Amino acid sequence: MLEQGKEPFTVESQVQTARNPDGWEWIKAVITAS
Repeated sequence: MLEQGKEPFTVESQVQTARNPDGWEWIKAVITAS
């Protein structure tokens, strides 16, 4: 339930991704891109 205008990469999204093994690949990609 993200509010419009907020960055898509938030603590809540990190927590949800942490529960999804495949999500770590996305986190790594985001960190590498930045």
